[in-house]
Amino acid sequence: MVSKLTVSLRLLSLLAIVNAAHNLSAAEMRTARIQSTPLVGHARIVSSANFSPDGKLIVTASDDRTARVWNTATGTLVHILAGHTDWVTSANFSPDGRLIVTASCDNVAHVWDTATGTLVRTLAGHTGHVRFANFSPDGRLIVTASNDNTARVWNTAKGTLVRTLAGHTDWVYAANFSPDGRLIVTASFDRTARIWDTATGALVCTLAGHTGTVWSANFSPDGRVIITASNDNTARLWDTATGTSVRTLAGHIGTVWSANFSPDGRVIVTASDDNTARLWDTATGALVHVLAGHTGTVWSANFSPNGRFIVTASDDHTARLWRDTYVQQQERALALILASAQHHRLGADSPAQSLDQLTTQLIASFGLADSFHSPRPNRQAIMCIIT
Repeated sequence: MVSKLTVSLRLLSLLAIVNAAHNLSAAEMRTARIQSTPLVGHARIVSSANFSPDGKLIVTASDDRTARVWNTATGTLVHILAGHTDWVTSANFSPDGRLIVTASCDNVAHVWDTATGTLVRTLAGHTGHVRFANFSPDGRLIVTASNDNTARVWNTAKGTLVRTLAGHTDWVYAANFSPDGRLIVTASFDRTARIWDTATGALVCTLAGHTGTVWSANFSPDGRVIITASNDNTARLWDTATGTSVRTLAGHIGTVWSANFSPDGRVIVTASDDNTARLWDTATGALVHVLAGHTGTVWSANFSPNGRFIVTASDDHTARLWRDTYVQQQERALALILASAQHHRLGADSPAQSLDQLTTQLIASFGLADSFHSPRPNRQAIMCIIT
């Protein structure tokens, strides 16, 4: 029988291993630890890929005139959404995950039932290609962006036009609601992004500074910042309240097609003509990691709702699901440690040999055999579990 003190010390050492991995630099932590799995099935360019609100599904949009729904865990095809007569440029889930809205170069947006893959209604009225469509945070509205130089707001349930956002002097490529639904941001070929009042359709602010087409614009999770992506090979952060440019993310060697925040707002992912997606630190603008693997332009990149995965869409006819294997290893390690602590607290035996094996496995898992010396464990956290 192993004493309580021995078990406590051993559990502390196990937690120290995880903390040691935590203390690795961002570069060390992510190098060769982010792996991708392709979603194969589209016959042409995949222009958009997004997760469902629960993260269990992914919807992709393609130049093959279809959108497709995939199982995130297995990568298997669930539905083919067929009905558009031209390139499907974007696809997004409703906040409750029950609906999908697609935009197309056939000048309409379609709303689909996620569970069955059937067409529910069509949003018709634009006089040019519909480049983008997305839901409001409460799901009651849909905003579309079009080559007719406007964005339009629609009633989701009825499919009726609510208002038109007119002011851009060229094609509008993207439109998204703020987290509280009160604002809409649009991106345009006229090299600007614009902020609009959802309720009135009035122009609030123009974001000017890019030297090329602005392809996408998105709010941060708290709504205080906007990220734009541009033909000038950069992404830019803007203060929502003032419309001033905060910083520029420079590093791509081609057009930046999209830029999106992680769920906690701390990281930004960009997609580019240079065949890569890149991760950036929001606070500093520093490059964190390059996601390389696609063999063509990366059109879009988005985080999963829990922030653990990224899905990208590409010219190479695939979408790719990227997993941070480091984070997954950490989570498994912590689960093992907590289980061991709980096992001891309930009065069961904890053989030293089993703990030795667990220690060895964790060190090997994190690749710390050569670098693990004397990290500082969270002693208070583990002791409150085992006492």
